[in-house]
Amino acid sequence: MSPLDACGMNEPTTQVHFESAPVVEMMQALFFTPVSSWDLLDFGLLWQKLTPRYSRHEFKPPIGEMPQLQSQVLEALQRQDLGKLPVRCWYVNKSEAELVQVQDTCLIHNWRKTEGAGPYPGYEDVRSEFMRDWQTFGAFLDERGIPRPDLWKSELTYIDQFVRGQEWNTFADLSRIYRLWRGMEAEGPLASLEFASFTVNYALSDGKTRLVFLSQPAVRPDGKEIIQLTITAVGRPATSSETDILSWFDSAHAALLEGFINFTTPEVHEYWRRTK
Repeated sequence: MSPLDACGMNEPTTQVHFESAPVVEMMQALFFTPVSSWDLLDFGLLWQKLTPRYSRHEFKPPIGEMPQLQSQVLEALQRQDLGKLPVRCWYVNKSEAELVQVQDTCLIHNWRKTEGAGPYPGYEDVRSEFMRDWQTFGAFLDERGIPRPDLWKSELTYIDQFVRGQEWNTFADLSRIYRLWRGMEAEGPLASLEFASFTVNYALSDGKTRLVFLSQPAVRPDGKEIIQLTITAVGRPATSSETDILSWFDSAHAALLEGFINFTTPEVHEYWRRTK
């Protein structure tokens, strides 16, 4: 049975390809229990392992619940141990298209659409880079004598952008993009739809993974108005082994691709030049 049968999404998607895919970012993430004894020095030591592929780094605020992060900051200040301040580090490659984000509770690999970096290389290529980062991280912990953490959540995210004047002209055109969008009769005070943002969640048949669709309008740095669709598969590998991690991401990717195909319309697929 297809993983999306329960959602009414069952169109085969083997080898689906778009010549002009709208994807602008892909993210693979593993969240885990806090790494014991991790401090700011470890970010620099890890960079030595990542430098061949990532040429620069940036420090960012950490990901996490604000009360918990505030507690960690207060504890570090009270102990006068600034090395324990919660921080997230980005390691960015030369083209700016790929980066790995690391903190003591997660590792995230991003591919981003940037000028001069070429088109989206495909899931298999990005997955290989992600697994290389994860293996490097694990080997670094082993070398430092730090126990590997237990995984508790995994995420695979794709971000697509639909540009005004291309896939759509007004918000009344949402039904040209999304199959589920039926809207309301355009009459009276509801004659002109000005704005639409929504979230839809689907539980997959494995009972452990869900797909989250988030559609919202935005304005890109180049000034173009867009509708941005973010699709995230959320779940957890069976174990922390590389085999189970790969298995989860492969299954999540298959479900996410099938979900995207069935969530969007044949009309917009034609615009993206679907070839398979």
